[in-house]
Amino acid sequence: MTYRLAQQSPVLALPLSSLDPERQVVVARAAAEVAVEASGVSIPTTEAGALTALVEALDTVAWDLQDEGNERYPSAFAQARAANAVLFTVQGEPAEAVYEAAAALRDDTTVLAIIEAG
Repeated sequence: MTYRLAQQSPVLALPLSSLDPERQVVVARAAAEVAVEASGVSIPTTEAGALTALVEALDTVAWDLQDEGNERYPSAFAQARAANAVLFTVQGEPAEAVYEAAAALRDDTTVLAIIEAG
């Protein structure tokens, strides 16, 4: 289990860690899909290099909006986190994917329901 998930969302880390590795991957994919749908981000590929570039571009947009105090920042942040959740699923890091999905959704309850259904 990753330190970030355990530190920021122990309510998610504990039940996720109780799942076998294959179920963790399934849950991470489901959480990432929900985050992508909720954020409205378009994920044109699941190739790691392209996803990394997409996440970097989305992060840049989000941080620029934050620096400007723009009201669109939360939406841009959610899109970047959702894309990063997909990247972590592709990279085989389910706990990181769940962490990013939860950050995108800003709702541990939804992610917990996905984990418990897993």
